[in-house]
Amino acid sequence: MDKNQMPEDFESAESLRGSASGSYEIMPMSKKNGVLVSLSWEEIRYTAKCQDGVLEILKGVSGFANPGQLLAIMGSSGSGKTTLLSILSNQIIPNRDIEISGTVKVNGEDIKNYDYPSIARYVMQQDILQATMTPREAFRFAALLKVGSDKNLIKTRVDKMIHDLKLVKVADSLIGNEVIKGLSGGEKKRVNIGLELISEPSILILDEPTSGLDCFTAEVVIKLLKKQAKKGKTIISTIHQPSRSIFDMFDRLILMVNGSFVYQGAANKSRQHFDNIGYLCDEYTNPPDHFLRILNINNRHNMTNEEKTKMDNFLIAYKIKESNILDEAITEDLTVLNKSMRHYTPGLLIELRALLWRSYINSLRNPLLFFVKLAQAITMGFIVDILFRDLGYGMVQVENRKGVLFFTTIQFIMLGSNSNSMTFPIERPLFLKDYKEGLYGTTAFVLSKFLAELPTQIFFTFIYVVIQYFALDLNRETAKQFFVFLGLAILSHWTGCGYGNLAGVISPNVVASTVIGPAISAPLMMFGGFFSKSGSLSSSFYWIKYISSYTYTFEGFCLNEFRDLPIDNGLTPLKDLGYSGEVWERAMCLLLVQLGLFLLVGFFLKIFAERHKSN
Repeated sequence: MDKNQMPEDFESAESLRGSASGSYEIMPMSKKNGVLVSLSWEEIRYTAKCQDGVLEILKGVSGFANPGQLLAIMGSSGSGKTTLLSILSNQIIPNRDIEISGTVKVNGEDIKNYDYPSIARYVMQQDILQATMTPREAFRFAALLKVGSDKNLIKTRVDKMIHDLKLVKVADSLIGNEVIKGLSGGEKKRVNIGLELISEPSILILDEPTSGLDCFTAEVVIKLLKKQAKKGKTIISTIHQPSRSIFDMFDRLILMVNGSFVYQGAANKSRQHFDNIGYLCDEYTNPPDHFLRILNINNRHNMTNEEKTKMDNFLIAYKIKESNILDEAITEDLTVLNKSMRHYTPGLLIELRALLWRSYINSLRNPLLFFVKLAQAITMGFIVDILFRDLGYGMVQVENRKGVLFFTTIQFIMLGSNSNSMTFPIERPLFLKDYKEGLYGTTAFVLSKFLAELPTQIFFTFIYVVIQYFALDLNRETAKQFFVFLGLAILSHWTGCGYGNLAGVISPNVVASTVIGPAISAPLMMFGGFFSKSGSLSSSFYWIKYISSYTYTFEGFCLNEFRDLPIDNGLTPLKDLGYSGEVWERAMCLLLVQLGLFLLVGFFLKIFAERHKSN
């Protein structure tokens, strides 16, 4: 690497100087840019058990990444580059089917001696973002959980990130998705990177940051990373097939084939390396295209003789120079890291505050879900009014009142269940990403989801109840009956959302949740008390009524409706149904059902989150 390749932000005239042998003499580097951290790894091996036996994915690779430099890792599919990146970012948790050996070091010491998240952050390939938030809000949310609760510090970090990532013009625009019009792919990628940069890590590790972007947008993203490297950060990124202009921005390059390194060094010397061993690249060919072509192995488990010979040539040529290459790592003038340093970990209340804020924003700005629920509440309310208007007090009318009350019970519970069972699988990827990063736990997430939905649930329930209650002439002996009815309706709607959350969390996708949701609701509805008297249920399945919010809602509605109602003499609807006791007892049972659903959702979500974290 020659002198003019060093970051312009470093004051040293020569931090690296090329020698005749092709190695580099390490020169003093200025500490102008604050924390300078190098990352190195020694003899990293990764083996995994599979049906065909043990698969060796990484075969004892060693390397380094210097501060102030952009390191690109390239290789064909299956070469092991993403696995290496996951190990360097400490994203893989070994288990009985996975064996990892070797050491990853920061400034020459094992990362196990440090709180690694306070030093390094990882940017996933997929841009998993909250579509209904703006970049400014997304950065603020990340800052609350990664930086602290100091408002001035958060504002400073957020404003700086918006400026550094050139997102000023879209800072207050919705991020968007397939339904909500929002940012472009490149802008979303920059937001995704900014969510990790907000904590100001010394090392930034990225998996395919240009994936799915056009050439121009990809170049903008790499320029951003190059700028971060010039500030003294250590940047490591896998990349698939960069353009020539992007390739020219790389400081260092690692090329991988079948779990091994075949080149490591200055990116601008890589072409010469392969030319020297007989794999010439003409001046009109983009070097990355040439590398991927000559490094391609059709079947790494059954290589042809030609491929084996080619691989041997690559490995021999690399091994001859490996010791000199590893000597190029910067080891002097690095920042002395404090081993007691810890990344910011928010408490439950701060997690809950941030998640409630995000959930509240999502509820307000999700137009499809909001208007579907509103239309459903208004439409069903008017349909019930038309069918059962002006209920009387005779025997037929009493039976009609029972039917209305049970239909209303179904309406409130299913309204919440159907919507949440379909939305929860959509929200799962964002939760799993945040959980893997350690931003918050399952308790805060589930609790925030249950609480954040209450305002909209109360709103839709109130609309439905107002439309229906007075038009049907339900019990209006005192104002108490109306407010008790409204309270029970809100609780039943809330438990319905709980059933939907449970169906959503155990469903792998939206399609599965549309099947699992009704499968959960059907038996609960059958034992709700309308289709058969409470005392006539089969003893084998009698327990189902105790976990059914249909039961407690319908019983509560009936107790509230038929007590003090001036029905015809001789009619005893509560006795016929077998109901006694107080309404508040049913309300408490609904709260207990909701608590049970909360615990079940949290339990299953924890299992799936830990399983995802280990992958």
